[in-house]
Amino acid sequence: STFAPDRAAEIPARMIKATGLPAVTTSDAILAALQALGAQRILLVTPYIAAVHEREITFLAAHGCAVMGGDMMGINTNAEMAQIAPAEIATQARRAAHAYPGADALFISCTAIRSAGLIASLEAELGLPVMTSNQVMAWHALRCLGLKDACPGVGRLMALAGWRVARCARRTMLHNTSPAPRALGRIKACPNSPAGRLALA
Repeated sequence: STFAPDRAAEIPARMIKATGLPAVTTSDAILAALQALGAQRILLVTPYIAAVHEREITFLAAHGCAVMGGDMMGINTNAEMAQIAPAEIATQARRAAHAYPGADALFISCTAIRSAGLIASLEAELGLPVMTSNQVMAWHALRCLGLKDACPGVGRLMALAGWRVARCARRTMLHNTSPAPRALGRIKACPNSPAGRLALA
């Protein structure tokens, strides 16, 4: 959990116990994605209030990732976050990137916002990898299932081919030979890839 680093292992363990199925969490996905991109200094952009934003900074710092700067919107409910226009998120990301140059990556945090469609254009404009919460979750789940194909057009992270996730909630996920899930968020058939084409909210 990005709220409480000491509980990060507890959450997937509880999900596995309840379902008997492998489980991944967004917090694990964030850390795996940062490792895959070699990003140790990042910009953190969120819609959150200050207390939540600061907790995420603390979580990242606890795992060796320094937040150089960023931006927050001060919003406190998921319903309000879901109404944020993508253009507002893009403006926020640009503001952070211009104010704090030299970062290894920009992370747009929050699974409730519509940010995935901004990834490719922001990367081209800002010249650095851009991660979002839903993007890293989908990437991490696919890699944990052993689907390692690159999927261009959804950012540098998804374009990485052959990356093997080092730690999943259940290691058997890495050797799973069953077909890919029919749905993970909003994943659709992907050209030349068993992982499917990524189409995230």
